[in-house]
Amino acid sequence: TKLFIDRLQALWSKKQLLVAAKQWSARPEKKGYLISVAATSGNKLFVGAELCAQYAFDAIGAEYAGSFLVRGADSRGEMKKMSDKLHEAERFGQMIAGGSGQSPRGS
Repeated sequence: TKLFIDRLQALWSKKQLLVAAKQWSARPEKKGYLISVAATSGNKLFVGAELCAQYAFDAIGAEYAGSFLVRGADSRGEMKKMSDKLHEAERFGQMIAGGSGQSPRGS
């Protein structure tokens, strides 16, 4: 993640220059999504990741349009036991592909 964010620094700088020159135009059709899975299950587990995603997508001129987050997947095959999350993941993918704009929030 850090490498990805570091690589966006140049794009963020370019955006700032364009904003200052009044040449930046928002493109609401560009959307970014975060998909993250973690072994633990804390309430604020994904706060940092979501903030990083928001800033990263802003740097490239995309709207942060939602996330699919899974807590408690500690080992290989764990997701197979989470049928509700698998269905939610499928809906999330369909939403992204179809561009419905409604973002299911994972937990």
